[in-house]
Amino acid sequence: MRPGQVIALEGYLVDAAAPDGWRWNTSLTRKDTGTGACELFWVENAYVVR
Repeated sequence: MRPGQVIALEGYLVDAAAPDGWRWNTSLTRKDTGTGACELFWVENAYVVR
């Protein structure tokens, strides 16, 4: 992949956790803002569209 190319990603929305209690929960909507509004995405495949 090179800068300027359009890519497609396939995968899953996920939550992350560590043994020390740290957690990062994915957002389940694209319309939220602010703290916690990030989608955490596990990428299974990535390819160039054009």
